[in-house]
Amino acid sequence: NELVDRVEYLEDLQTQLDARADQTKDQPYAKQVADAAKAAHTKLEGVRGELYETACHVDQCTLDQPVRLYNWFITLNSQLQQGAYAPTQQHGEVFNDLSGKLDVQLKALEQIENTDIRQFNELLKGLGIPSVFVKSKAKPTIS
Repeated sequence: NELVDRVEYLEDLQTQLDARADQTKDQPYAKQVADAAKAAHTKLEGVRGELYETACHVDQCTLDQPVRLYNWFITLNSQLQQGAYAPTQQHGEVFNDLSGKLDVQLKALEQIENTDIRQFNELLKGLGIPSVFVKSKAKPTIS
């Protein structure tokens, strides 16, 4: 759930960045806002691209695209749901590995929030434009 929530959150941040750039397109400071929005958007897309497949939306996309964390977690969950046996040690090892990779991406997101989004919001504040809304920093629980 945390992964899906974060992907939706990333998409929301990107939408807000694009909206602020569009909102200021007729202003003398439009290029400054658009450039800052694009830079933050690109960094967010990098994290999103590690979490979720963004390039294609068909069942066979993993044949020519790298498998992303979302797909790995779904596969692991499917394996754990099948059969009448307890998870194996290997399931636990895979889960721990995937959780570590997810943590890396969530830390990257937090870094973008603390630097790029904060700086973007400071720019907007100075221009009298509404800030990009950043959700509270509730720590994710992976279980």
